[in-house]
Amino acid sequence: EAHIRRDRAKMTRADAEEVSATIDKLLTLMGPCLHMSCAHRVVEYLVRVYEVHTYDVVPFLTAFLPYHDQGIFVRALGLCDLRGTGLDFLKDNQTKGAVLPRAALVTACAENPKVLAMVCKCVSSSAEMVVNNHGAISLWLGVGAQNARPV
Repeated sequence: EAHIRRDRAKMTRADAEEVSATIDKLLTLMGPCLHMSCAHRVVEYLVRVYEVHTYDVVPFLTAFLPYHDQGIFVRALGLCDLRGTGLDFLKDNQTKGAVLPRAALVTACAENPKVLAMVCKCVSSSAEMVVNNHGAISLWLGVGAQNARPV
């Protein structure tokens, strides 16, 4: 079974953006199913052929964010090149192969607007595409409630 590896470094900017947008949509659609083995095969294909762990790190990790306290997130994080993503708070988890506790994620959301945007995008993308991603909604509500400040 021969697979064509897409050399994204040689793609035109327009082609690369189109591929990234399509991958982002696919990851959003797969979000609620990422814990299933059939989804793992698709993710493996995306990593092997499209190098999503290098070129689409933020959308890739955004899809796995609802599983932040499970091994599947650790495996996804372990594949990623975090340089230049603004997700430096994940480096310790990546190095140690450790899950991301909810408290650490809440703190990261409070300190880094990019992390909060990832959590919000996880929900908003699912809503736009009419995907029932209960894990994303639960994550968003939990992070929001824990970061809420009295007025």
